[in-house]
Amino acid sequence: KEIAVLYRVNVLSRSIEEGLNRAQIAYKLVGGQRFYDRAEVKDLISYIRIVTNPHDDFSLKRIVNKPKRGLGKASVDKIGLAAHANETSIYEYIKTASMETLVALVKKKNAATLKDFIVKVDEVADVAKNSTYEFIDKLEETFHLTNIYKGMQDEEERVRNMDEFYGLFRDFVKKSPDSSLDEFLNELTLQSEQDQVEGESIYMMSIHASKGLEFEHVFIVGMEEGFLPLVGDGSDLEEERRLGYVSFTRAKDSLTLCHAGSRFYKGRRSDLVKSRFFNESGLCAGSLKLEKNTAFKKGDLVRHKIF
Repeated sequence: KEIAVLYRVNVLSRSIEEGLNRAQIAYKLVGGQRFYDRAEVKDLISYIRIVTNPHDDFSLKRIVNKPKRGLGKASVDKIGLAAHANETSIYEYIKTASMETLVALVKKKNAATLKDFIVKVDEVADVAKNSTYEFIDKLEETFHLTNIYKGMQDEEERVRNMDEFYGLFRDFVKKSPDSSLDEFLNELTLQSEQDQVEGESIYMMSIHASKGLEFEHVFIVGMEEGFLPLVGDGSDLEEERRLGYVSFTRAKDSLTLCHAGSRFYKGRRSDLVKSRFFNESGLCAGSLKLEKNTAFKKGDLVRHKIF
């Protein structure tokens, strides 16, 4: 309980979570959700489940209107009841029912939307049978899943989590080219299940969530340009610097700063540059350069238009 792992970007929690799971070390996520519990990740998993097993009514109900297709809960419930009455899955019912039958239950536009959705699911499933690697591109290309969160306040972070998931999928396929989607889902289940261990556990949290807390030992991960500090997308370097200061000062006894030479991110491996905060903090020997300004010396009288 005296150990904390901090990160600037929530998406970095996934690899740490998986590492701790593998090592059977208990952890608590503070002020955030586990990677596989996040809504956007659950949506992606539901889409994969539907492709591997279209008769999974639970997953189909979750994603049939994501991104929005104008299908309200009432329409989906009506179709669900009709499928149940016919002793078939929702997928099977939509696929085999005539347009007239569907229009009798829901609006004509919604009936056409449902038929189109099922056609697209079948198209993606066909690609998955032939090429597991190409499947994820086909899934995004067909359903435009990153549009689900368009315009939301936390859109950027959610899309980042989706990109992390896509990267995770591609990484899995590269390591096991002959694996099926079912094997990928099984792997996910193993990775995302952590026994609720009683007793002590490591704390994991974003730097924002760590304000006001202190720990004997602090590990800060992802100390690369673009992650800490976050660069671009309207980020404020001074605010990033303050967050860097907050993170460093959470440690009472030992502080460990971690950076990666490259990261598998957004579906491709990118080379990274070590964070400028290593230099600016002076924690690396000889890295902080103080330049003398010889224009002024102590005791000089200075005239200023305000002071």
